[in-house]
Amino acid sequence: MDITAILSRRPAICVVDELAHTNVPGSERTKRWEDVQVLLDSGINVTTNMNIQHLESLNDQVFRITGIRVRETVAGLVLSKVPMKL
Repeated sequence: MDITAILSRRPAICVVDELAHTNVPGSERTKRWEDVQVLLDSGINVTTNMNIQHLESLNDQVFRITGIRVRETVAGLVLSKVPMKL
């Protein structure tokens, strides 16, 4: 995701897919949720999605149910800092 290009366009809203994912090597920030924070701090509204298995607090439960350890997680604290509309 090209944050510089998004910031230069100054949209009212930006759609960001897969909040929990890791950015490509060489990106300014490691995680996509960090990019979302930059957009929010710049006054751009963000719509995003995240699969529930990526919620850090559910990691052990997801492992017990599926036998798969999800490595890309988002802390609940991140979600609590993001204004949400349902």
